[in-house]
Amino acid sequence: TKSPKALPALRKHLAKLQRKKGPDNDIYLNATRIAIIRLSEKDPRETLMKLAEDKKEGETVRFKAFRALQEYDTIPFERRILAVYTGDSDGDIKRACIWILKGSKRKAVTEAMIDHALHFPTIESKADMATEHYLLEALNRRLDTNHRDMKAMQAHLQALRKDKGEKR
Repeated sequence: TKSPKALPALRKHLAKLQRKKGPDNDIYLNATRIAIIRLSEKDPRETLMKLAEDKKEGETVRFKAFRALQEYDTIPFERRILAVYTGDSDGDIKRACIWILKGSKRKAVTEAMIDHALHFPTIESKADMATEHYLLEALNRRLDTNHRDMKAMQAHLQALRKDKGEKR
């Protein structure tokens, strides 16, 4: 709403959350932190990006920072987002990066997604299934294919790599 009362109210709420303990407290604490950044800065992208990159922060706040970044022009941050995507092992963080990078025109993004698909870990959770889904969707779009599952995509990618190897 951009109400002048919102930011002071959020800061007061954050202080209250910081004193509170509980299993759900982190969710509200992190959401409040992100909201304060977004309301207090004219262009919060750099602050959100730093938060998303910082491995000392918990995955929840990093994920929320990436989610917030989706609402802004992230083209100037693509290299940094790609570095997080290729360097982080957390599936939720990778999925958030895929969401942001799916429209990127960079060849390096396509290569990173191909590598991720070829080395996709065993699915152990619904979060892994979601990451696989969005990676498959992004690769189908980037490669102009229509594979319905990751095994078919992996077979396609392996054939592409084999063809490239034979053409050299």
